Amino acid sequence: MKASASMRQARALAVLIAVTLLVACEAFSMDPASDKMSKVSSPTSQVQRLLRTRHTTNTGNAESEERSLTFEDMMGMMTAMKSKEAYASELGIATKMDDFINKHAPDIEIFKGSEDFKKYQAYMNFLNVMQHNEDYGRLVRMIKDDQIVAASELSGTCSDTVRVLEIGPGTGNLTSALLQVSPKVQVHAVEFDPRMVEQLKLRFPAEIEAGSLVVEHSDFEDFRFVTDTDQEKNQEKKFDSCIANIPYQLSSIVVSRLSSYMHRFPTTFKCAVLLVQEEFALRLLAEPGNKNYSRLSANTALVADVTSVVKVPREHFLPPPKVDSRVIKLVPRAASTPALPSDDELFSQKFDALLRLCFERKNKTLRALLLAKTARSQYVLKEDTLAEGQDKHQAVTERVEAALEASGLTSNRAVKISVAEFMKLMQGLHERGIDLRPSITRHFRD
Repeated sequence: MKASASMRQARALAVLIAVTLLVACEAFSMDPASDKMSKVSSPTSQVQRLLRTRHTTNTGNAESEERSLTFEDMMGMMTAMKSKEAYASELGIATKMDDFINKHAPDIEIFKGSEDFKKYQAYMNFLNVMQHNEDYGRLVRMIKDDQIVAASELSGTCSDTVRVLEIGPGTGNLTSALLQVSPKVQVHAVEFDPRMVEQLKLRFPAEIEAGSLVVEHSDFEDFRFVTDTDQEKNQEKKFDSCIANIPYQLSSIVVSRLSSYMHRFPTTFKCAVLLVQEEFALRLLAEPGNKNYSRLSANTALVADVTSVVKVPREHFLPPPKVDSRVIKLVPRAASTPALPSDDELFSQKFDALLRLCFERKNKTLRALLLAKTARSQYVLKEDTLAEGQDKHQAVTERVEAALEASGLTSNRAVKISVAEFMKLMQGLHERGIDLRPSITRHFRD
């Protein structure tokens, strides 16, 4: 009977040790193939396998433990940009783990019951659970390596920058770095999450009071570069640059709206530095003939030169997403070829309308696409260019064909056509009395 009781106690102790190590092991670099853990003695292969197995199933059971720490506690940890390793190091978890493993069972309850370990455990559980939560997932992914923030800051300062638009500042780590670049820098931060807005106000009260930081609670889709009040006062938000860690689902609209803004203010806007998904970055960087070349590539290249700053592997995020990221830089073209018409504020929308037609079917020629019945509704024919009694549809067909022949693009496909060639075609249509209906989407909203 005593032996049986002893065996039950031993098994219970083994399970307790495994559970205790379960979350704590995240603080160390563990090699699954070699049973190695930095700073601590190595447990058995069996325990390691148990830990890895439990790690995959524990996230669903951790929610109740996470609730013991408030949202503000978590925000404080995130604001300090502490990775799991850094946070564990600050709490001295590694040293305490050493003591625990060396002394074994006698200290297990003491160690597990310590306030520092409970904080660390809650922090770990918070990250594990909340990465899958719609509201919190983005916050968890904001904990990045310092070198990535440094790279963004370095590229985003853009010489002589005074007014910076920051999209999605979150807890304000990058905001803080930008404010330290120069006393002349003013950061205009646009944040959708009201909790983040409050966090920024608590973190930067002096900067907000001094006017060096403006925090605007707004969805970027609804954000207005130029408001009615600004127009009445003849004052426009002429930002010098933009820097952002963009939520991936907003990448397209952010780049499109910035491109439209660059078209309006090519001489005052200096650059935009954005952290985007790798696949999206490759589309922006693509040249004609590249498999990633698309309407997005051409629209962006119309007004900006796009360069890659640094690739950000998924391992640089906590927890790692399923895709890599990249920091890119957009600089307005000093001189477009041919020059964009300065008297047509809707030119970007009209150019986009042409690209929509041309990229609708990548394997079809421009002649087939631009003469299709579905394309005719997008053309606006100047009535004063029609001869008396001339058929309108026939006139459109003849003029589109003539513009294609003049530009040498009749048999070409969109994926191999440069922006300059698209511009030449656009000009050819215009000279023949044909305009395009501007794209009416949120992407071109001021």
